[in-house]
Amino acid sequence: SATAWWRVALARPEVVRRLKVKTGPTPPGTWFDVETSLDGEHFTPVASRLRLASWHMEDVPLPPGTRTSFIRLVWHNPGLTRAHFSLFEVEAY
Repeated sequence: SATAWWRVALARPEVVRRLKVKTGPTPPGTWFDVETSLDGEHFTPVASRLRLASWHMEDVPLPPGTRTSFIRLVWHNPGLTRAHFSLFEVEAY
């Protein structure tokens, strides 16, 4: 698969306004989506086709009123047989 994901569970449902994300280098053509869920099974995309500079903390704003218990970062690289990403830090605000 050319898709990989990472998921975090919050201690309780929260309104999340933005994420700060720090990644390592990603292959050309790679982007990621942010999805949220209250139950951990049904995810809704809240930010799509994002590209980040590696080794920098980047702000990712979320739509106002995004209430969630789970946040999933989904990496895509359709040109590769396997998606590869390095995730060093994620903060939710």
